[in-house]
Amino acid sequence: MAKSKPTSPFKHKAKPASSIVKEAKQVPPAHTPPITISGSGTSHMPKSISMLLGVFCLIVALVPVIRYYTVVWQNAVNVPFEDDYNSTLQFIANYAFNAQSLSEKLGLLFAQHNEHRIVFNRLVFLADFSINGHINFRNHILFGNLSLLAILGLLFVASFRQLTMGHKLFYLLPGPFLLFQLHFWELTIWGMASIQNLYVIVFALLSFYAFSRMAERPVWFLIACVSAVVTAFTSGNGIFTFLVGLPVLALTKDYRKLGIWAGVAVVTAGLYFWGYTRPGHHPPVLDTLLNNPKRFFDHFFTLTGSDFPTQFLTPVWAGKWMLAGAISIGVYYVYRKRLISLNTTVLMLLAFMYVSCLSVSAGRAGFGVVQATGPRYGILSVMLLIGLYVLCI
Repeated sequence: MAKSKPTSPFKHKAKPASSIVKEAKQVPPAHTPPITISGSGTSHMPKSISMLLGVFCLIVALVPVIRYYTVVWQNAVNVPFEDDYNSTLQFIANYAFNAQSLSEKLGLLFAQHNEHRIVFNRLVFLADFSINGHINFRNHILFGNLSLLAILGLLFVASFRQLTMGHKLFYLLPGPFLLFQLHFWELTIWGMASIQNLYVIVFALLSFYAFSRMAERPVWFLIACVSAVVTAFTSGNGIFTFLVGLPVLALTKDYRKLGIWAGVAVVTAGLYFWGYTRPGHHPPVLDTLLNNPKRFFDHFFTLTGSDFPTQFLTPVWAGKWMLAGAISIGVYYVYRKRLISLNTTVLMLLAFMYVSCLSVSAGRAGFGVVQATGPRYGILSVMLLIGLYVLCI
């Protein structure tokens, strides 16, 4: 009997290629839901976990806020300090008892204080005097320090707009710890200085945030212009808001808005410098830069890096590394042709802070490098550090 040839269990008839492709199309792809943030910025984390993350981050973020305002509440006293005598008490006395006409009152309101036009400060003083019938410096301190909540709120709404609430709170968690600190402790206990030096950042940030929303509704450009004008008449460095906005509008090629912005800037600068005189006790602007450039740059880098822990780097070197980091980020995104995709608000804030620091060094470097570590200027280095952090993330 003829034996049949055994067949191998591994030997099969080959299928045509078209049949294989057809079967592959019919197999549903395996899918595992990710729990990370996708490249588009949307989150696939379960809502319950995202909510728990947000609640946890919110509770942690409240720790430095509560600590800071506890210090403010305990140390805010109704006692005038330094510039309070002429910027507040003398102004109220002249406005309430000496000025008779509207032009005289407006002249007092816009009168120069050192190198600033502190109109917003004086409006706050008048409101306090009208409500209470007297000046209460404790009210000024509390009102001035409330501005930090406005700064944090504007940074929150301007940053990571494509993320969920939980992720946004997580990424911005270091923000309250950096902002609500005592590096600028002089502003914590000094009403006049806190209103001037902190609210100028609030109004500048509001203007920059409005810039990032201009494509949505025309009203945002109006808000940007009005905020920039208010910023200029809150503190002297506020006028740099217009300077920062010019290249942004030029990059977007919106020449109509650019023309309006430049026109408002010219009118504001004209009003600001009308009748302006340099304070006699201040060294000439740029005198130190021209005659002693080393002192000028040491002052500038000490000022910008003063918030960095000194056990790691000296303020001078910290300021240099921070500037190098800011320039590197800008160069990288220019090279990748993605500069416009950066956080416009924070990018403009960084430019505003650096120009403000340059102006402080130009006017104050003549007093010595140690003057750059003064607590009244500490908010500048704090905002630089926060801006760099958000931009890096």
